[in-house]
Amino acid sequence: MPPGAPDGEPLIGGDAPLPPPPSLPAPPRRPLEPDAPVIGGAPVAPEPPSWAYRRPAPVPLTPRGRRDEGAPRSPVFYLGVLLALAIAGTLVFLLFQLLGGGEEAVEPVAPPPDVPAEARIDSPNAGDRMTVGQERTVVASIVSGEALARVELLVGGIVADQRFGPERSGENEWSVALAAGFAAAGEYDLVVRAITIGGEEIASEPVRVLAEAPVEATPARALRGAVVAVAGLRTGPGETYGQAGTLEPGDTVTVTGRTRDLVWLEVERGGGLWVRRDAVTLDGSLDLAPVRETGPAPTSPATLTPEPTGTSTATPTASATPTSGAPDFIAVNAVLADGGAVLRVTISNPSTNPFAGSIVVGVSDDVPANPSEQVINVSLPPNGTADIEFALDPPLTAQASVNVTVDPDNAIAESNEDNNATSFVLAAPDTGARLSLAAGISGGLLTVTISNEGATLVAPTDALLTVTGAGETVSRTISPLVVAGGGGATFDDLSVPRTGAAITIRLLIEGVEVASVEMPNPNAAASTPTPTPTPTPAPAEG
Repeated sequence: MPPGAPDGEPLIGGDAPLPPPPSLPAPPRRPLEPDAPVIGGAPVAPEPPSWAYRRPAPVPLTPRGRRDEGAPRSPVFYLGVLLALAIAGTLVFLLFQLLGGGEEAVEPVAPPPDVPAEARIDSPNAGDRMTVGQERTVVASIVSGEALARVELLVGGIVADQRFGPERSGENEWSVALAAGFAAAGEYDLVVRAITIGGEEIASEPVRVLAEAPVEATPARALRGAVVAVAGLRTGPGETYGQAGTLEPGDTVTVTGRTRDLVWLEVERGGGLWVRRDAVTLDGSLDLAPVRETGPAPTSPATLTPEPTGTSTATPTASATPTSGAPDFIAVNAVLADGGAVLRVTISNPSTNPFAGSIVVGVSDDVPANPSEQVINVSLPPNGTADIEFALDPPLTAQASVNVTVDPDNAIAESNEDNNATSFVLAAPDTGARLSLAAGISGGLLTVTISNEGATLVAPTDALLTVTGAGETVSRTISPLVVAGGGGATFDDLSVPRTGAAITIRLLIEGVEVASVEMPNPNAAASTPTPTPTPTPAPAEG
């Protein structure tokens, strides 16, 4: 240690003082000059001569080797630190991206388009018949703005088949074919349900079908029928097919098939001919008869076109050679009754030959008649008439048209086969009350009955019943007047005018006469004097 140096004085950069070089003697200690520079806050002596070695003054250290925390920091220092940190962070980020260390950018997923979700069954149709034990393809269409995960077919509420990840048939459409099977006969509801990848369920409306036992499993019992009306046999199920004979009342037939709408029956005649269902009474259920599918019907040789105006128009049917001694059938009238709930058809026999038996009468689809054909037993003398009523549901309340056909199959030989079809324009039904009066005398007093063949009458004001003779009128006020449709109301103990040979009874509502009747005046007959017989003088005695 050089002479004059304090013991234990710390050196800059170390915990212990450094020894002087061995080759040089320790320089003498010199006092510091007043203007000497200060390092670390302590005065520093000027540079010694070259011949002397001066040991630098030590820098005061704070505890644990740190600079004095009380020394002020320059703002430039902090700005530099911040700038350095920003540059370092940017370089680290760029290096991280360059080396691919970050997660790949995820493209935003567009929401599904706003498409109304829908599922429907295109095939089979409601009411279709299936066969037990045979598989049937079910075709469904689904519309969705979101992709489908799977499509299921439910038969009677049980999943019978499904497709995963079906392919699209359009931008937002899928067409899927599924398989349905039926283990037992009965009715089943088919439902198609689609599940989207987002979990949404899209279900179709149920389609009800009927599963039937196969034909070979049907009990081996023939379905027989009795013919109840003269009916024509045709080569197919329709009026446009050719005629192939007739069936007479009392004939028996074996039924081998039927149409799906149950209008025509196939019978064991001529290798399989067809007859109207209404003309045959069966001894069993039609479920025993299989449905026969036929080709398209031939074009009808005659078209029935209702006239827009007028009462009736006869439309020719297929021409035939007139038969002498035969009746003739024609519809002569068709009107709406019972407020439009009934269509009343009148048929006539304008020939000179009578007819008695069963006959088919049908009406067109212009009116909601059920059934639209009827088999009736009639007795038609020459120029005789008969009425047939068809129930209408719903009732007709406005003008309509209808075509009426008598003996549509020409099964009965007629003197004229060209006038069986007639068109009518039906006037709107009269929905008001239809009143009439009837009167009688009992004990010198008058009894009047008001009958109503129309709708129920409820008079809005007082009604007046008057009885008028020669120059004399008696009346009675009725309040309220209510007469039910199809019913009547009776009023008795009415006075009878004393004069006049006849009396007139009137019913007035709001001053308007709605019904009247005339009858002899019983008082006039009672007032006629009885002639007094003139006594014959007795002969004189002789």
